Amino acid sequence: MNRHKTRVCGALLASVVLCGWPCLPCAAVADTRAALSRLAAPAGAQSTPATAQFITKWGSDLISDGHFGWPYSLAVDTGGTVYVSDTENNRIQKFDSNGNLIAKWGTRGAGDGQFLFPAGIAIDSGVNVYVCDSGNSRVEVFTSAGTFIRNVGHSGNGDGELLAPSGVAVDRFGNVFVADLGNRRVQKFDRNGNFILKWGSSGTGPGQFTDAQGIGVDSSGNVYVADTSNNRIQVFDPSGAFIKIIGVGAVATANCSPAWA
Repeated sequence: MNRHKTRVCGALLASVVLCGWPCLPCAAVADTRAALSRLAAPAGAQSTPATAQFITKWGSDLISDGHFGWPYSLAVDTGGTVYVSDTENNRIQKFDSNGNLIAKWGTRGAGDGQFLFPAGIAIDSGVNVYVCDSGNSRVEVFTSAGTFIRNVGHSGNGDGELLAPSGVAVDRFGNVFVADLGNRRVQKFDRNGNFILKWGSSGTGPGQFTDAQGIGVDSSGNVYVADTSNNRIQVFDPSGAFIKIIGVGAVATANCSPAWA
């Protein structure tokens, strides 16, 4: 039996992935394998939920290249290249759409380009890669080849400071939204990593979070946040104004935060 599995399911809202620019009609799912599925909606049935057709899978519970230890999140660029946060192995792995390894980067540590439990991952329109380095309480930015560019945020609870960030998303203007898990809030930065604003606090009301984990941005700039332990998705406008809640699940009786949070 595999030691760890990260699956997409209704019981744990851990990742929200939306695209603000054109993307391929495929969904990749992080497990101890990476699996690629194509969403296929019946012709002419706009209101019919899409079904997923299995395409391929790759990887297993190993530390060698092309394999994974608790892959937490992934992102797919407009060319179909897949980037995976290989969390236990403290690295990012890059694959083509057939699962062939292209590159990898990262080792365990606190230096630039190193990780302590990489979690959420996102791609901007310039194909730069944003990685939540959760254990080091920062977001690291890389080129698509894995060259380190900059850090966004550092450990703390002040404006622009992070505590175990678990999700990141980038809108079409280059603004960066971070699910600041440990501080139970969302923070917004500009494309250069400068703090713009924040919203959220601990709680169960609208605009509050118990565990803000996954995050995504749609083409209109609205922000979707997986409020995991409250079993719901919250939707906000780009300035953080609350819009609505998706899902009405009961509040979890146990904390669903990752082990490093």
